[in-house]
Amino acid sequence: MSDFTQGWDAVLALAFSAVNETFTDAIKAGLIPKSGQHSYTFAAGSDDTDVNVSASVGPWRVVEAHGAKVVVQIILTGGSLVYDKYTVDLTRLDYKVTVPLVYDEMEGDGGPNYMLTLDFDDKETIAVPNMSLIASQVPRNDLMALNAALTDFFFDALSGGAVDLVRVDSAVLGEGRKWLAPKAFSCSGMTRAAGDGALALLISTVNPPPRSASPLGEDSVPAGMRCAFILSNELLAKCFVVPAFAKALNIPIKNVNVRPGRPWAMEITNPAVVENATVHKARAVVSKGELRVAMTGVAKFWGGATIAFDITATYDVVVGGDPSAPKIAFRRLTRDHAHKIQVSTASKAVTLGSTGLQTSRAEELMIAVMNLVAPQRLGNPFALDFMTAVKWPFGRRVAPKFAKLPDALQLIFDPV
Repeated sequence: MSDFTQGWDAVLALAFSAVNETFTDAIKAGLIPKSGQHSYTFAAGSDDTDVNVSASVGPWRVVEAHGAKVVVQIILTGGSLVYDKYTVDLTRLDYKVTVPLVYDEMEGDGGPNYMLTLDFDDKETIAVPNMSLIASQVPRNDLMALNAALTDFFFDALSGGAVDLVRVDSAVLGEGRKWLAPKAFSCSGMTRAAGDGALALLISTVNPPPRSASPLGEDSVPAGMRCAFILSNELLAKCFVVPAFAKALNIPIKNVNVRPGRPWAMEITNPAVVENATVHKARAVVSKGELRVAMTGVAKFWGGATIAFDITATYDVVVGGDPSAPKIAFRRLTRDHAHKIQVSTASKAVTLGSTGLQTSRAEELMIAVMNLVAPQRLGNPFALDFMTAVKWPFGRRVAPKFAKLPDALQLIFDPV
């Protein structure tokens, strides 16, 4: 199914701000050096000249991303370059490093961990764009050699190798979560504005990986939020809506048929009995950010009254529960609309429109029908326990803040 995820089954997206927090945590943990010192030799005329470089680094920041290429800026907060008779102040010198965004696999307890990683392992991608800061302090003929020394210095003393951004722990994916077990990966990044954008791990679980463009867009991680989990509309249907539908109608999941497409839809294949109501037809569709449910059937009540009903309801998705055990639920947005309600008793039959309630008795019957059938019952929450398999690396627990239905299921996370 082609949808908000462009054919990928799941997308784990991090805003640039979340990646920057990861850099900060890596520096605090000693995974990225705070400072460094190194010596080099370069030819100056007929003699070899020693160059000593020492520097301390400030924050690392992602400034742009295009596809699987990410540009990281690192500004020096102090330091010097010393050679011959020259001492050059390196304060405010900045590096811009273009690094690949890669996915990797590492064996963990009980199964492999699948990771999204920035790999600082290629000297050729390191640039020092503001050499003009030191150009006035040294002979012009030395600039090329000094640029090479500064490039080597970053690679040798500061780079810290690879930085992991997010991982999926397959050991947590038990029988009830096999639909999230990764089969194939890709990765992508996008720039929304200067210094603002997102990086993502793209996961194929039940479908083959698509050959389509990246699903990342401006709304993948809303402004001000750290990260997002996006589940394709196919898995949204199979893992959330179909179980809710089947439970509400008290029917086997196999009796709910999902019809592919955009928007996707599903229907029951056999009549369902809910207490004293029989649902002959039921259909659900996600479109324009809403779950829409329609049901047709018959209910029998006191005094021999029978009601033929055609009921519709509209839902969005909401997040609830404790931050350590979050849940989602479908929340009804509108009152159910009763179309073509026909009340039959021993003495008469009355057809009522959605605005044509004539008696309090008829209104009571209609409310009773609405309370019986599935649109009233879809709000039961679902635990997001599968999210325990996803490990966001920056040093705070995260919890879903809100959810959206842009065809897919989009869960937006921020630190607790």
